[in-house]
Amino acid sequence: MSYSEIRSARLAASGLPLSFQPVPARDFVRYRWVVPAGERSALPYELRDLTGRLLQSGRLQPSGGSLNVASLAPGIYLLRAGDHPVTRLVKY
Repeated sequence: MSYSEIRSARLAASGLPLSFQPVPARDFVRYRWVVPAGERSALPYELRDLTGRLLQSGRLQPSGGSLNVASLAPGIYLLRAGDHPVTRLVKY
């Protein structure tokens, strides 16, 4: 199996850029979310496999953070965060 040289994914729906690094990931995916001044609410997310099975859900904090993907098998996963488009995360 081979992967592209993508190092991060950036989403920019609703004017709120959201980025994930590294892609592909091993144990953790770090995220950064540019939040408008004064905005403090967390963004709900869901991580699913390609069959649609929900694997993780929670809230992304405006200050940024990381998602633990260490327990996931290598493969492709889909992450939806709020009203942002779905992004593809690769675990190796």
